[in-house]
Amino acid sequence: MEQLASQLADSRLASGAEPDEPLHAPRLAQYKNAGRASVSQQCRRSQLLQRQKRERDGRLDRLRAITADDDEGALDAAALPPTFSYRKQGFYQSQYSNQLMFSEWMETVPADLHTDWLLKMCPPGKRCLVVAKRRCTRSYSAAGALLRTFPSRLPAGWRGPLGQRPTVLDCIWDQAAGTFHVIDLLAWNGHQVFECEAEFRFTWLQTKLSETPEVGVASRSNPYRFVAISHTACGPAELAATAAAATADGALFFHRAAHYWPGVSPLVLWLKPFMLPETLGVPRTAAELGAPPDYAGRQRYIDRWQASRHRKPEGRTRQDQMES
Repeated sequence: MEQLASQLADSRLASGAEPDEPLHAPRLAQYKNAGRASVSQQCRRSQLLQRQKRERDGRLDRLRAITADDDEGALDAAALPPTFSYRKQGFYQSQYSNQLMFSEWMETVPADLHTDWLLKMCPPGKRCLVVAKRRCTRSYSAAGALLRTFPSRLPAGWRGPLGQRPTVLDCIWDQAAGTFHVIDLLAWNGHQVFECEAEFRFTWLQTKLSETPEVGVASRSNPYRFVAISHTACGPAELAATAAAATADGALFFHRAAHYWPGVSPLVLWLKPFMLPETLGVPRTAAELGAPPDYAGRQRYIDRWQASRHRKPEGRTRQDQMES
């Protein structure tokens, strides 16, 4: 028995587990975490930061395609179906589907939050990808469905000067105000920046929009306004000041070194404004920041939200779920 116990201990150490680290049943961990991997957010952040440095993933190849000129090898959007469709030959989808970078709930507060993270307070609206290419501007849903076609004063977005190249923005569409609130920048006039760090992308986005003031004014050649969502550091003073003026749908936290990575990223975290006092110690009450009457804490709210997402209401299609 002692020899058998020694062999088991040696095999566990050889697998990379710490001597005092408890073993977990994979199926049980998946059940408890609603399908999440058992590793922590911090581990996933570290892994993704390393992956950014060494890999050129296929998802980034798709980003290169939508931010490139069509004559440089990108697919022509007109030659592809604008929405998901089932056919006998197989399953086809738009090249603009699944290109947005989405956040995770902030399960634990990052140890480097005050030094290595940036904050954007996002207004309510519909998330979309805006592509200005070949003298026309189009917006697409997260599922790749074409939402609207219009002119804009973005580079390559209207019948302006020749020689302009594609511009791609990650936006929130506010229909009541007729405004695209710009979260992030993937490309500007052909210059691809999705592999640059978040802090650079945000600064360059504000610079380019300020150099093109006509995109911020509604006009015949620019019927919808484009306004950059400002970013701040995540120090205690900045958090308190931001929360005091917050009338937003939620708070997005970006790691300064995060590249634009399609899909859900642990380098982008999300909190509702009324979660800021409990999670980050912001000197406001949850009620003052718009908490619902039945709000019973951050984790309870997240659990209920995840449960509602896992239920499939009757009559809803796969595409409906992706666009909500």
